[in-house]
Amino acid sequence: MKALWLNLYKGPCCLALFGLLFIFVSGSVVPVVLEDVFSLFVLVEASKEFGPLIGALLYFLAVAWGGYNYFRYWKWRQGKGDTCRTCGMLAEQKRNKRGVYYQCLSCGNHQFF
Repeated sequence: MKALWLNLYKGPCCLALFGLLFIFVSGSVVPVVLEDVFSLFVLVEASKEFGPLIGALLYFLAVAWGGYNYFRYWKWRQGKGDTCRTCGMLAEQKRNKRGVYYQCLSCGNHQFF
């Protein structure tokens, strides 16, 4: 069960942390480091104005992605989601050159259809 939760939420958590780090770097680090360089004045001003907005957008996308993953988990708990044939846990649909397949988020088993 730990592997299922880790596989469901590692992507959204990393994106949320990246968004918060982007807000910090663009709002405080970039303007201080590049403040004296005249040729990068436009970059510094854009970083001050749009950096926190982009970081907040990344954070919002991470929250939405995590909410979608929780919805998939909820559907699986209701018996309506994609399940692994081996262990019965939640499976995720993926594609490769051989076609569509399902990969279990818990045991990692691949199932081609």
